[in-house]
Amino acid sequence: MFRLGLVGGGRMGRTHMSALAAGGDVRVVAVAEPDAATRTMIEGPGVAVHATLGGMLDSGGLDGVLIAVPSPMHVDVVREIAARG
Repeated sequence: MFRLGLVGGGRMGRTHMSALAAGGDVRVVAVAEPDAATRTMIEGPGVAVHATLGGMLDSGGLDGVLIAVPSPMHVDVVREIAARG
């Protein structure tokens, strides 16, 4: 099982979560989402929800990260992920 962290739990993030739930090889196990109301919408068994990307990365246990934040934020998110190895 490939354990995936999702950055962004908005509309696009939830679309990715639904699509991945249909498969069997990849599972979203953590989500980083700053908006409290959106975090509440995506809480569920087997998914750790974090207010920050750093919190999600610090929790460990991820094999990869899927970025689903608005496009203008992608470079900053990739930089933070890369800086943490």
